[in-house]
Parts: sequence; C-alpha cells; structure tokens
Amino acid sequence: MHDPDGAAGGAVLPPELDELPVEAGGPAPQGLLTLPQELLPVQGTGRGQRAPPPCPPDPPACPLDRDQLLRQCEEALRGRPPRLHRKFVQLRREDGAPRSPIRVMQWNILAQALGEGVDGFVRCPPEALSWSWRKPLILEEILSYRPHLLCLQEVDHFHDALRPALAGLGYAGHFCPKPWSPCLQVPGNNGPDGCALFYDRSRFQLLDSTGLRLNAMMVPTNQVGSNQVGGQPGRGPTGGDPKGGGLAPEAGQVRADQVGVQLGTHLAPPTPPGRALEPGPYPVRPPLVGPSPDLISPQVAVVTTLRCRDSGRSLAVASVHLKARAGWEWLRSAQGCDLLRHLAARPRPPDAILVCGDFNAAPAEDVYRRFAASPLGLDSACKQLSRDGLSEPEFTSWKIRATGESRGTLDYVWFSRRALAVDGVLELPSEQQVGPDRLPSRSYPSDHLSLVCDFSFRD
Repeated sequence: MHDPDGAAGGAVLPPELDELPVEAGGPAPQGLLTLPQELLPVQGTGRGQRAPPPCPPDPPACPLDRDQLLRQCEEALRGRPPRLHRKFVQLRREDGAPRSPIRVMQWNILAQALGEGVDGFVRCPPEALSWSWRKPLILEEILSYRPHLLCLQEVDHFHDALRPALAGLGYAGHFCPKPWSPCLQVPGNNGPDGCALFYDRSRFQLLDSTGLRLNAMMVPTNQVGSNQVGGQPGRGPTGGDPKGGGLAPEAGQVRADQVGVQLGTHLAPPTPPGRALEPGPYPVRPPLVGPSPDLISPQVAVVTTLRCRDSGRSLAVASVHLKARAGWEWLRSAQGCDLLRHLAARPRPPDAILVCGDFNAAPAEDVYRRFAASPLGLDSACKQLSRDGLSEPEFTSWKIRATGESRGTLDYVWFSRRALAVDGVLELPSEQQVGPDRLPSRSYPSDHLSLVCDFSFRD
C-alpha cells in the first residue's frame, strides 16, 4: 500500500495513483489509442522550478500480453530490414550471489515533429521518418528488452501511443512536457515533447513524482556563450542541431560567467488547469527571439521515487534532457548542477539514485565531470563495457544532416555506485551494424541508441 512517509522531495501522490485497478474486458486494445489526457503545465516556483505531478493518473487499462504485442509489432514490421541485434554483456559479480536484477532502459526516441519536420536527416528515407513506420519499431525495442524502468526523452506521443500501450503491460508512466517545446514550431505537430518515466508496477511502488524545469543559477565558469566552436558555427557533437530550441548566444549578448541566470521566466501561457490538450496538430508558435537568457527554451526532468517491492529499498530515478547544440556547454553544466542539487536536497534521501538522460554532452564536458565528482557518489554504467572499465562507448548517437555527420557519446545511465551493482549492459552496435546512412534508418527509429543496464542492490 501507499506509504505517506515515503521518500520526500516531491509532491506526495495519493494511494490511488499507485494502486489504480486494471479493468478487464471490452474490445481488444491495439495499444495505440486513448482518450485525450491533460498535460499539466510546468509551474515555476523559484529554485528547482518544481511542477505538480508530471501528468494525471494513468487511466484504467485493459491488460495486454507482452509477447502478443511484440508479435503484433513484428508482424507490422514484416518485409522491413531486420532490427539491430545487440549482445547483452553479463558482468561477473564479486560475491556470486543470485540476484533479481532491475533492468533500466534509457532512450531518446526522437520527437516525431522534429524528426519529420526540422531535423534534416538527409540520408534517412522519408517514409522511415513517418510515425506509422517508427511507432512499431519503438515499441518493439522496448518490448524486446522488457525494462522495469524506462526513461525516455523527446516524447511527443505519450498520451496517444506510449502510455496506453505500456499501461496495458503493467507500467505506470509520468510525463513532463517542455513549457516551450521546439515541436510547437512545426506544422502538424502532436503537442510539446518532454521527458517520460515508466516503471513496472509489479516491481515498484510509487512514493512520489516531480516534474522539474531546470535552471542555470550561480554556476561560476570562465566560458563565454557562443555559437562558434573552433571558428565553425554549429560544429561539434551537438553542433548544427535544429532541436536545440531558443537562441544560440552571440558573443557579448549572454555571458556564461554571469551569476543568477534563471531560465523560463518568459514562457507561453500554460494550459489552464483542468483543460485537456487534444491530440495534435497544434498551432505553430514562432521561434524565440532576442538576446535575453530568459528567452531560452527551458529543459525539463522527471524525478520519481519508488520502493522496490522485493527488497523494500527506495530508489530515486530521473529522466532528463539537457540543452542541445555546441556553444551551450556552460548551460548544460548549470542544468546538470540544478538536477544534482534537487537530488541532494531531499529531506529523506533514497537508498539509491539512477539518473538517465540525453545530456547532449561528451565525456570531456564540464557537466560530465560534475556528475562524476558529485557527492552523491554516481558512476556511469556504460563504462563497464570498456576493457579498463573507465571509458565510455565510442558513440551513443550517429547521424547525418545537411550540415554534416555527427557521432558522439551523449547519453548516460548514472547510478549510485555504493548502493547498486551493475550486473549487465547491452553493448552498442558496430559501425557495420549502424550502416553507411547512420541513424535514424529503416531499421532503427531514432538518432540515439537505447542504453540498457541491469542493476541489483548491494548488500
């Protein structure tokens, strides 16, 4: 049952959100349609920018058979190129004790409006960018690895696709839309994109969930915001990314060593409470203009605290998406620090922490170093794939746009190294598997690869 004394730090949800009954009967669901659901606005309340619970309670769902739904996806994909097959690397446990691992999937699934509208994947066939093509591929990827915790970014089909399909499989999902999503600038969009977090109800009990709008406050640095990197505009691992949102800062307009920079104070009016957002298309909103840092499109995170039903231990899980584009390294660092502050400031610390996300940052960036050196004792799980256990994979994203080819490690699964052990990690595909046209492709629906890791609590 719901524990009102569970881990604090977010809005404590009533028991019915965690113990929502599952209704049987009715027409066989396809896992792709649901009634329109309200998107709760992100409301700034000062430092941390805490929102109400990121989305309304999950609606009652007809139970679905996981294998049957997977077969439906495979049938829909018949005649298409085979999916990427990746080996799961099991890691030796020092104590050799049997475990019931917690499987975590991290994935930027590529917002449909951006992928089809503005991202400019010039080597990807147009039909492979359509939602009818990508949807079964996304579901197949999730169903194939069967995670207990699923952290997604660039989600703009939460209410009409992912939530109903996964609810029928026993997942509960929380969603935090971006207050000013770049998707809203695309004609025919399906609403704002944002971060989503799903958990398996059979493994976890919900304690609380919070939507955050990440701020950049009091982060000293000597970098100057610029959209020039090495004299070339828009180069680097995230360079030339049209999904960055907002303005790239021009030299002399926005200095990164300013203190007290706070984002998100000038936003489009939020959806009034109680009014549901109908499925798209939505009116096209103009891009943000002007030199003020207040006009940068803010990033968001979902932080959910759960109790493991097997062990009784608590686990805080975050799904986060940091600012894209070269020249915004200082801002990614500031946003990452804001999330770390939120996790560290919880009155009742959880037994363990997982932070999954698209950081849009290479391991050499300051935000990576800040997570690695955090007093929270975090480590990156995918380093376990390297021979020395110290190096990140060569890439988690590989794409070709009109501006050129971009390959880099941008996505991470951070975990509490003193509380959690890594039992296994899904290896990344080879260059040959990815193919010459890179990602997305006819066989893979996103420009980012999913990261899948198995964890267990240490004794």
